[in-house]
Amino acid sequence: MGKRRQSRVRAVLAAFALGAAVGGTAYAAVHDAAPGELGAAPRAWPSDTSLAAPLERPVLLVFVHPRCPCTRATMTELARLAPRLDGRVDVRVAAYRPASSSSDWAEGRVLDVARSLRDVALIDDVAGTEARRFDALTSGTALLYSARGELLFRGGITPGRGHEGDSAGGDAIVRLAGAERHGGGGVVEARVFGCSLRDRTAGGGGIWGWN
Repeated sequence: MGKRRQSRVRAVLAAFALGAAVGGTAYAAVHDAAPGELGAAPRAWPSDTSLAAPLERPVLLVFVHPRCPCTRATMTELARLAPRLDGRVDVRVAAYRPASSSSDWAEGRVLDVARSLRDVALIDDVAGTEARRFDALTSGTALLYSARGELLFRGGITPGRGHEGDSAGGDAIVRLAGAERHGGGGVVEARVFGCSLRDRTAGGGGIWGWN
């Protein structure tokens, strides 16, 4: 192979490598910015849920897949959010677990953070039963219900996929908890970032019957 041809080959390979690097960076940026699917959570507290209905104060439900890496950021933000709610909200974390798994299947950082939070209840959501009842489709979905069982907010509490920091969702929850509405104002929504709760992408199965 002549020197001129070798130079052309090296130039092509260098251009290809540069294009792949740029393309990979662009893909990562798009992936980080792409929200998950936001389900149509019931406007009123569902009658078929086994979870206790709101009593005297609003309830914040956060549905998580313990093996979703994106959800680590959600739990970090929940740890920051809980003190801002100042005990005005009953906070519960529902963690998905396959029906055929043992109780330690979900152990890891996500649930460790949940357990460390004061006044936050951890719910073992076997087979994702409660996630289905509340139509939570993405890990990290947060639902705020008023003390009367009316849906006030649905969405996420992180600014991006796996990213920590202030978010429109977190600010909305604090605002709604401090000035609770009783109907007529509509439901506030925010984008949610996390692995799907109805496919295999989070590892270990999703809520729609996969173990």
